[in-house]
Amino acid sequence: MDSNATGNVAYISLRIYENANRPETKKFRTRVSSFDSDHLSTVIKKGVRIYLEDVSTNRGDVDANAVDDAIKRIRKMTCGTTDPSAMNLVQFINDPHATVALLDCDDSPIINKGIDIYLPKAIEVVDVDDVSESPKKKPKPNAFEVLRGRELLLNVQYLEFDTDLDRERNIADEIGDAICAVFSDINLGYVTGDQQALLKRNHNTMKNSLCFIRKHWPTLIRASFPHIPVEEEIQFSKSKLLIALADTTCGKKDSQSMQVEKIAHHISALSKLLWNAFAIPAFKEAIDSIKAETKYLTDILERHRSYLKGKLSPAMRSITSGKSRGVASAFKKNLNLVQLSEDEFHVQIDSAFRPNRPKMQRSKFATSVKDSVTNVFSILRHSNDYMPVFLNDAMMGIDKFANDTSDSFMSPVSRAKYRHKFRDELAYGIAHMTIHVFGKVNSGSDTDSLFVWKVPTVQSPQHVGLVAKTIESCRKSLPKEVSKEAVRQFNAVINGLTSLPAKARDALRNIIFADDPNPDESLADEYIDFVMNVCAGEPIDESMLVDGRASNSRGGKGFDATKFDEFWTACKEVLMPDARAEERRHSDVMYSSEAHSIPNLIAKATAVLQKKVVDGKLDELPPIPCQEWVACQFVPNCAHRDAASKFTGRLEMKRAVQSRTLRKEHPDEHWVRALIRYYKEWMVELKHDEKFDGIEYWGQDDKAKIPIGEQVHVSTGTRANNRGMVSATNDNHLNAGDHDYVVGRVIPHVSLHTNIPPDMSGSFFVGDEETGCGQIYVTLTDAVFDPSEIFDHCAQLIDALEDKKLKPTVLVLQTDGGPDHSLRRVAVKLALVALFLELQLDRLVVLRCAPNGSAGNPVERSMSVLNLPLAHTSLRRADMPPYAEDAMKNVNSMAALRQLACKMDGKQKEAAKEKANLEQRLNAALACNDLQSFISKHDFVETAQVNATISSIYSFAGVKLGRNNNVTAAMETDDGGVQVERSGTLHVDVLRHQLAQVDPSASRNFRNDWSESVKKPMDLIAEKFAQLETSGRKVIVRPRVTADKVQALHSQLEKVDPNYSSAIMTKEHLGKVPLIGQFIETHGVISPYHVDLVKCKNHACCGELKTPLHVQELALQRQPTPVNDPANAGHFYCRNDALKVFAGNTAAFTNLSDLPSQSVEKATTKAEKKKRDTAIAKALGKNIWAANRVRCFVTCFHCAKRRCVYSPDKAGYLLAATALTQKLESVSERYSCGDLLFDDSDPLSKVLVQKMNLTCESDIENGYYNDHDRALRLQDICFHCGETEDTGSAGTFLLGQKQLEERCLTGGYTCRPICVECLEMKRKVVTFGRKDELKAREEKRRAHSRSTS
Repeated sequence: MDSNATGNVAYISLRIYENANRPETKKFRTRVSSFDSDHLSTVIKKGVRIYLEDVSTNRGDVDANAVDDAIKRIRKMTCGTTDPSAMNLVQFINDPHATVALLDCDDSPIINKGIDIYLPKAIEVVDVDDVSESPKKKPKPNAFEVLRGRELLLNVQYLEFDTDLDRERNIADEIGDAICAVFSDINLGYVTGDQQALLKRNHNTMKNSLCFIRKHWPTLIRASFPHIPVEEEIQFSKSKLLIALADTTCGKKDSQSMQVEKIAHHISALSKLLWNAFAIPAFKEAIDSIKAETKYLTDILERHRSYLKGKLSPAMRSITSGKSRGVASAFKKNLNLVQLSEDEFHVQIDSAFRPNRPKMQRSKFATSVKDSVTNVFSILRHSNDYMPVFLNDAMMGIDKFANDTSDSFMSPVSRAKYRHKFRDELAYGIAHMTIHVFGKVNSGSDTDSLFVWKVPTVQSPQHVGLVAKTIESCRKSLPKEVSKEAVRQFNAVINGLTSLPAKARDALRNIIFADDPNPDESLADEYIDFVMNVCAGEPIDESMLVDGRASNSRGGKGFDATKFDEFWTACKEVLMPDARAEERRHSDVMYSSEAHSIPNLIAKATAVLQKKVVDGKLDELPPIPCQEWVACQFVPNCAHRDAASKFTGRLEMKRAVQSRTLRKEHPDEHWVRALIRYYKEWMVELKHDEKFDGIEYWGQDDKAKIPIGEQVHVSTGTRANNRGMVSATNDNHLNAGDHDYVVGRVIPHVSLHTNIPPDMSGSFFVGDEETGCGQIYVTLTDAVFDPSEIFDHCAQLIDALEDKKLKPTVLVLQTDGGPDHSLRRVAVKLALVALFLELQLDRLVVLRCAPNGSAGNPVERSMSVLNLPLAHTSLRRADMPPYAEDAMKNVNSMAALRQLACKMDGKQKEAAKEKANLEQRLNAALACNDLQSFISKHDFVETAQVNATISSIYSFAGVKLGRNNNVTAAMETDDGGVQVERSGTLHVDVLRHQLAQVDPSASRNFRNDWSESVKKPMDLIAEKFAQLETSGRKVIVRPRVTADKVQALHSQLEKVDPNYSSAIMTKEHLGKVPLIGQFIETHGVISPYHVDLVKCKNHACCGELKTPLHVQELALQRQPTPVNDPANAGHFYCRNDALKVFAGNTAAFTNLSDLPSQSVEKATTKAEKKKRDTAIAKALGKNIWAANRVRCFVTCFHCAKRRCVYSPDKAGYLLAATALTQKLESVSERYSCGDLLFDDSDPLSKVLVQKMNLTCESDIENGYYNDHDRALRLQDICFHCGETEDTGSAGTFLLGQKQLEERCLTGGYTCRPICVECLEMKRKVVTFGRKDELKAREEKRRAHSRSTS
């Protein structure tokens, strides 16, 4: 033992074998002591020395040279296994770094399992004592003795296959190496030059034949790579050449077509191999082994040659001739078919070698077969490998086809035909799945006895045993499965013929199949008597034959008795509340019931019964049935199915479906999901590995706007996954107004408190009922006058945190990146900074999904929960005052409604102003009347001054006095004449009348009236949402936050920069608040898809960190952006590898080099879009994309860039403009660059034309900018980013032609506008038109003079 060795002492078992191919011939076994820091060679030398001493005739010491020679001949070393694929440790013998500790692992458990050493025996050990004290030259071996085999060969060499290192390694090279390895394994070497030449020649012949076999492996071996089929295990599994051939990997391009001549050539070549140069006893065992190997190869080739010539053996001929029993014709052409017995077969259907299916038009019959086979494949795909599935008639889809065709009693001939078609379809297999079929096909109309299961495409060494085990389990379960199928078919027939009670039916079945009506003594006497009377032909109890669907006597004692009567009555009160129809319903339409699901119906009915108990109407709470039984009480769609037998008719209800967005893949989606996974792994590690409860994960998104009808109820548009509940007597089913475009809509703002699971396989939604913490929060707002706004969302999140009494120090927020969450927008960044400051967080991480990739947002799963009460629901707003309803008659969009509101606001202000004027005049007139009355009552003398004062007041009131200070008025009489009236109070009456007329207009508030009208459906939606729960936690419906909470966020920004105001919204405005910009730069890391804000170390700026010290490093750990992994093409680094690779590299936090959208768009996709745009231009005229064809623009809700809408003529556009507005509103304004609002098949697409070859990274279209021939004048925007500029700051942020000329950037061309930020980012100034050489020279001269000065 090395004196310098250190570490733990271990005793390692060594097992030495003489023949690597026969490990059972164990030669020697020992244990040696070693430190775990010892080299592998030290341990091996110890064991080999002990072995040589043991086999030596003299037990003395063995020479070190003999030990070294023996070690050089070691061909293989493994750890306690005979698996040919196990790690060979020979490569580490001469490695100076290969210590026992480093090599001891799962693949090579040296210390636990020891080492198996395979040492060839072609060596003669020379005893040390036989060597004389004065060593002499070793004598040469006697040639005669060598030839007679009386002396062992001392210098055997083994053939090595030479390959050209300058070219790529191919399959022939790999097979050549495999043959050399087999030669070495069986100790077939050479001593003389003749032996070497012959061995090389035979090696080349065998290599050519093996290449041929390898090419046609699936046909010759009847299996896909790499295994040998179980039925050929005995014949070929001992062939070392075939096993080595199965392990080859290069160029697996297989063929199934062969010529008999080529097969004969290879058979002849292998049969004529000569081994005469090796005719000595020392090579006898090796030559016998290699001859056996060539015999295996010729047998395989001869078998297939006989098959091609039609000269098969009787066993093989029975499989392919179609005369075998129990084998379906669909499988007989499969070369993997094996006849296990006279009536059993086993076949492998490999997806890689399935035959091509002929093209034909499918009938309803064939389509049903295809769907049934697809369903079987789907079941297999989701089941475990080697898990058999029994193919009964139900699994084959026969029963479903019978029900769909209203032929419950499908004839035996039709059933047999269906099974035949099913087997034919099954024989084609399915892509990416290898299946096995076992069993037999019964003749005539009897049910098949077939099992099917899937296996791995690449099988393990245990595959053969697992297949055999599966077949044996199928044989054992076959009788049970056949019995179950017979019982099932019997029950189906009886149920179709009569409504016999289930227990009477069971007794009848028992006496037919078992000659005993009650073999297990589980049936009541009344059922046994009924069956015995039927069999004896005696009178029977006819009450047994009543319609079980109407009796529902479960738990009762006789006909029409049930213990659920009270419950069914309560259900009817819930489902058909006639007393509460109100104006929500009309007499001719039945709208959705109060219950939106079976559990919800049971809960509501139970609440009704509990109220009756409290009111004293019931003594105790009646029994409540289970969900399954309640579900069976709705009118069945098909009266012939088994479930229909459980329908009782008590509920008189049925379930019906109410009759009545743009999405595409984004190239950044993979990159974004990798980034989000980084942060999820970080959250799991921080919360559960470090036990830190100060981190919270939230998601926010707006659910699709819910439409609200005007004069009729309109469907919510939610697609239902199940049927709704309506009265069984309702002929109108479940109807709603078919209005594609509505004015009113409600926005559900959803906030999800997301669960952080203990590992990545857990739920990032709400979690389970015991350990989860997730919960859904919803706030409803009016889409017309209260749209989504980022500061409102942040305030709503703070409100939800306060509701749950959470005070996190680290907050992760994930959004969908819509217009109110887009991280490209300055307003969103400002709101996030305000949220960070208001919550006093140590860290805020905001993640957004890729465009059109909101499905990756956990909050998106909340939408399916919220869809439950919205399905089968129709809504209508309440009526507004008559003036508002009259004004709404011509309103057909939200934009028109907003314009109407502004117009109504103006009228209201004018009326209020007029009202105030009339009130002043009326007060003045009343004051004058009071003054005159006072003078006349106290006999005051009317002086000229008093009269003048009274006259001036009356004049202000708009009244002119007549004689005796009376007001004179002319009035038209009934006969057409004129009557003069004089009265001292007439003017007051007139003013009061005018005031009464103007007062309603002055007090009107159209916006409030609209809000009140939509409040009723909003309250209904909120009520339905509040009934939902997930994992035992209720959905919380919160009111909209107050303006004070929103203002608090703005106040936080004012503290950072006093120049801030709520009007700061765009890039241009950001320059007005430099301190906020500096704060974002020093505290945040921003990419297009995430924002990461962290407190700085300046306590005066951010204060102390609240996160505990022991987790601060991990809590504040920034995650790098995804970067391509060079070792795994098409994938990014995993988080742990990325942290190691980019440790200490701050640039990795914003590295966008591998962000797909930053690179060039895929050529194929871009070419297809460009081809479509070109085709549109040809169809509508080449100038369709010209600037004078632009009629309006739409704004992308991801990047906020404006995209043009073209139209061939203005008149056509004006007619279609309303449809465009309604279409945008129907998709909640969620237009994305490159989307087509109207598909090319829609006639409107020829009127409202759009470009498809656009992405969010594309520049603004040239047609957007104003053209001298176009009446439409649009605001200039940056050509690259689409940012606008306020009119008050023209030329400071957005640089037009004039500003670019002043900066000498035009080069004599006309230029598109560009903003200062894009210019600073070195974005190109885009030019068009002809170059003005004079301007270019002048500009160049000015630029030169500026640089020199």
